[in-house]
Amino acid sequence: MNILSICRGVDKNWNRMAKIWLYFAQKSCPSAKIYVGDLGMPSELIAYFQSKGAEVLPKKDSYEWHGKNLWAASSYYKLQFLSDFVEPVIYVDLDALILKDLTVLWQLRNDKPFIAVHYWNDENLPISGGLMLVGRPGFINWPTLRSLAEKNNWNFQMNDQDLLGMYFKSIDYKPKHELIGSDFSYSGIDMQWRIEAGELKYRDDAYIVHCCGKERLWQMKETRIVWFYRFPGIEPPHIKLDSLLEIYKSKNIKYISAVLKRKARVFLNLMKTGNITIIFKILRTYMHTAINAISETIYKYK
Repeated sequence: MNILSICRGVDKNWNRMAKIWLYFAQKSCPSAKIYVGDLGMPSELIAYFQSKGAEVLPKKDSYEWHGKNLWAASSYYKLQFLSDFVEPVIYVDLDALILKDLTVLWQLRNDKPFIAVHYWNDENLPISGGLMLVGRPGFINWPTLRSLAEKNNWNFQMNDQDLLGMYFKSIDYKPKHELIGSDFSYSGIDMQWRIEAGELKYRDDAYIVHCCGKERLWQMKETRIVWFYRFPGIEPPHIKLDSLLEIYKSKNIKYISAVLKRKARVFLNLMKTGNITIIFKILRTYMHTAINAISETIYKYK
């Protein structure tokens, strides 16, 4: 199985999200070969990907900038990487965390040259560019797509998604596969997945959680616990007091315990501040959860 994404390395948040994406990709698809297209990553991030066995693909000098901003340009760079890929490949956006093995999708690569899902399973809406399977290399042909875009003066509201939709319509091709519905990718997390994330528990049937709205992994309350978790080899950011309270409010005992164990010194320092109001609020609200986690923490570090 081949999995491809692209990365720009915007700032420290995006760089850390890239590492978390790789962690989930390798954990969920251990036999997959991971490729990451480089759109300007810092050397530290490139070295990290390579140290974990992922192959970094450089952006070729022939690749063209299109679109009004960096976000739009990245979506068209995505198509250029796919156009040059010589093997079947699953493309997954960097802000889409892979939660389950994608073999179920990979096994369909010989069924159709290209498979993608439409938003909310409505064929009148654009496909989601966050998850695509190219089963026949060359089917995504950049010169052909570019020519079509030029005829439309690059006037696309959703960039690569609208361009692909126009291309498929011109050749009377339907990218939908009967076995893969819109719920497979959960693109549009704010309307489909987030509503059902009451206690920060991923839906059992979700293969991918796509943080594609205005807020990102580190901004949404539903995924904040993931952001502050210490993954193997990935240091979490400093846990601020308000974030610590959000963790308690999640009522997720497993994650609360894990965070407190791994960030014991942060919590102990909070205790040392003598902020009785905050300490009492935490203990009063989630007494048993807090006491159990604190007890384990103190036992580990005493």
